Amino acid sequence: MLKDAPEDRLKRRWTRFRQPEKASSGLASRGDKTLQTNADQCLKFFDEILKSFESFKDSPPQDPVPLAAPHTPPPEMAATLRNLRALREALLVRKPDTFTKKVFLFSIRVGATVRHYETYVASSLYLLDKALHLLTLSERQEIGTLLVVHESHCNGDNYRAMSLFFEHLDGTRDAHVYGLLQAWVCGDYHSWLRFYNNECDPAIHAIMSFGIDRMMRRMVNCMSCAYFTYPKKKIEGMMPRGERWADFKEKMLVSWTEDGGDLVIRSRGAKKTK
Repeated sequence: MLKDAPEDRLKRRWTRFRQPEKASSGLASRGDKTLQTNADQCLKFFDEILKSFESFKDSPPQDPVPLAAPHTPPPEMAATLRNLRALREALLVRKPDTFTKKVFLFSIRVGATVRHYETYVASSLYLLDKALHLLTLSERQEIGTLLVVHESHCNGDNYRAMSLFFEHLDGTRDAHVYGLLQAWVCGDYHSWLRFYNNECDPAIHAIMSFGIDRMMRRMVNCMSCAYFTYPKKKIEGMMPRGERWADFKEKMLVSWTEDGGDLVIRSRGAKKTK
């Protein structure tokens, strides 16, 4: 019996184990122009995206964001973000209109909630640059706020954050945002935590979470210098929303010990022996 040639065996092995080709991503940047040339298809595609997103609206709230957590969204949300990107790329060749604004605003709100800055930053900058005339005052305020918090808490660029604040927001109307930014810049962890724990906008709260690690380390360092002991209940009340003291202590490698209802932050030093 004749033996198979090595090339034949390799070919059959490749055929048996090869993975099926993935469907086209639909991205215009990768050569798919379908959505660019069909306005009705864009409308239909956006309706499909909205329907797929309905399940997220009624799902239970996610667990609090852990300290220094990555910003990678879950698989289901990642698919929604990819579809929104495909739609946004297709709309770039068109003159911005109300539909364009609707798609980009939705992208911003979804992307910010899951801390996917590749989505919400690019979409925000596009609207402010190309479609500013289409935005209402409240929409511009919403976008400006997210960018201010992102630049300060994620990028650490406080100068840029301040510039964006005075460009798109108002010191009186948006005093809450200015107070948050001031607490961040000054390292006022007590005021910042109050802003963080009381923030009811899920998008702002999510982007603020980029700064949890920095602010909590600031709190630990300041208290380590200022106190010998501190009531444990007060410390527990200073934790980020959803964070337990025991978990926080472990993650932040805090060496404070418990003594009754107090935390021993640093020793006063042993008495000298005679």
